[in-house]
Amino acid sequence: METLPETAPVRRNEDEWLWGWDPTPGIVSIWAEDDGRVTVWRRLPDSGELIREGDRFRPWLLLDRLDDLLHLGDALGGAGTVGARITYRELDGPGALRYLVSSDNYRTLNAAVLAGATQRLGRRVGHLKELGADAALALPPEEQYLVATGRNYFRDLSFDELRRLQFDLETTGLHAEVDKIFMIAVRYPSGDTEVLEASGPGDAAEANLIRRLIAKIQAADPDVIENHNLHGFDLPFLHRRARRLGVPLSLGRLPASGLRQRAARRGMISDDDAERRVRFVAPGRELIDTLDAVRRYDYTVRSLPAYGLKAVARHLGLAGPDREHIRGDQIYTVYQTDPARVKRYATADVEEVAALSRTLGGPAFALARMVPRRYERLADAGPATGVIDPLLVRAYLRAGTALPAHEESDGTPHSGAALHLFSTGYLAAGGGLTRFADVHAANEVTRRGRETLDLMCRALADGGVTLLEADTDGVYFAVPESWTQADERRVVSEVASLLPSLVQLELEGRYAAMLSHEPKNYALLDYDGELFLRGVAFRSSRAEPFGQAFLRRALLSLLAGDVPGVRAAYMETIDALRRRELPTRDVAARVRLTKTPERYFASREQRRELPYEAMLASGSESWHVGDKVRIYRTRDGGAAVAPELDDEGASDIGDPRDYDVPHYERLLRDSFATRLARAFTPPDCLTRSGRITCSIHSSVLRRLASARPGSASRP
Repeated sequence: METLPETAPVRRNEDEWLWGWDPTPGIVSIWAEDDGRVTVWRRLPDSGELIREGDRFRPWLLLDRLDDLLHLGDALGGAGTVGARITYRELDGPGALRYLVSSDNYRTLNAAVLAGATQRLGRRVGHLKELGADAALALPPEEQYLVATGRNYFRDLSFDELRRLQFDLETTGLHAEVDKIFMIAVRYPSGDTEVLEASGPGDAAEANLIRRLIAKIQAADPDVIENHNLHGFDLPFLHRRARRLGVPLSLGRLPASGLRQRAARRGMISDDDAERRVRFVAPGRELIDTLDAVRRYDYTVRSLPAYGLKAVARHLGLAGPDREHIRGDQIYTVYQTDPARVKRYATADVEEVAALSRTLGGPAFALARMVPRRYERLADAGPATGVIDPLLVRAYLRAGTALPAHEESDGTPHSGAALHLFSTGYLAAGGGLTRFADVHAANEVTRRGRETLDLMCRALADGGVTLLEADTDGVYFAVPESWTQADERRVVSEVASLLPSLVQLELEGRYAAMLSHEPKNYALLDYDGELFLRGVAFRSSRAEPFGQAFLRRALLSLLAGDVPGVRAAYMETIDALRRRELPTRDVAARVRLTKTPERYFASREQRRELPYEAMLASGSESWHVGDKVRIYRTRDGGAAVAPELDDEGASDIGDPRDYDVPHYERLLRDSFATRLARAFTPPDCLTRSGRITCSIHSSVLRRLASARPGSASRP
């Protein structure tokens, strides 16, 4: 049976648009080929049995015109035309992408369009992307199949019914060209763990270790393979070592299929294109990197101390009390004298990955039951083009309606227009980065959102509170000292009664103190003494860690009304700099390299840039666009690269601590300390001598110490 997207608008069932229409249960993986062959793996919900099924679909794409196919002559025909190699169907409505074209083989279809476009434009067109998003829409084969059939992953399955396997490599170093894999920890779907070890230091022993891992995975037959930084380290390292040793890396379910590659936002640098990121694909299994879930989680909560496995596991309470810790640069050394300790360490890694996936993996799993994409692609997808667009493509085609072209923004400012409830969908509508952007709808959301926000703020002020901040995170306000929690809830209820019927207002939280530095950048202290920082001014992965540490300590004192504590935090940081007690990495800023070495060398004589000078000074004349490094200023006025640390805070080189102390004193005073300025008077209270000579502004002191602000209202 060959399937095309159903375009007859027999039913306009909104549930089908969201959930699909094919009730087939238990799909755990799909692999589709360009010739329309599909392999579907399903796990039966009642028995847990895995079955493999074959299917076919007719590869398709959407075009805004048929001009590029007219050169086919009689080989092009309308739907159902006998003898036509490529057929088309015109969709209804005003949308630009109105021709659904298909063939028995996607390569045939793609080649025909490119040949016609080359003739029409008078230049070689080598890829559909060159025609632009307004002219063509092509999906990966699996997504074509899911859109055409109305099928989704995991129908009638729970997360715990998936067979998930975790593995983690232990290596002699970080460079696959010279370092080796000496140990692999594996956690099986049953929950049992095993540690595989190389029988010796040579290539033959490592090759045998990789073969044993492959055999274990094939025997366990998991639906999902997981690890933390799986696509950033483990799979790229394993791939390079296996290739070097001549070991076929058959991790998937198709015989001798090996690993494939796909483009990705995050992943390893492609061997063929230094500016392209790719991830590996194992046909028949889903490869899940828990680092994606951690990033998505912290994007919302902004509370994780770091993204490494150990740091996240500790923060979320997933680490065991007896968890073995070994510095990353010492693992292989420790293994040579105490292998049992390293085995415990590696086993804890895979146990924590399994727990982390179960804790944070729910959103991607739930999306896979709705969105016509592979599970692993949804795990690292953006909310607009990665999630919303596929749903809308399926809905448009199900309704037989032509898709719109990309609609550019009209320049209308949208900031502050809407609150948290609909901010993601609103940004997708107005951003101009997605096919289904609707700037007119976004402008209307802007207008209504501002009206609603203005109404809330006026009503809250009339209710006797002091407004502190109102943005997409919510409305923060201070209340009189005499108020009880019942009074706070009363005023929120009164304001809620004035809002449109579909807008719900909730009292989300209460805080003991708040400092607002600028819109969307503020600090909150709850009644348990826990500090919450919002915005890049107070929390940024790019900023120097010593400044971030100062801010956290100073803010804790500030929000408690403790000016001597703020002064102590400042002076002790100055003293630590002058005594060079701070590790070099603590003064280093994290930067992303945006120029290739060739491009930088071409302009170096005209302008020297600190990040690239740091790379050169550190002996590196080769890097990739997108690489992230930590750089710092040295005492001689130059720049250098600080070593990256692993989860245990270890690096593989010594710490020179040769940083420019006066520069970092100025940075502390002029950049970090001034972010506290709104709480002090006079504004210039940090003198050039490095002493704090001011006190908390009286109005801020009342706000911080007396008024019990921080009641947060969010619709």
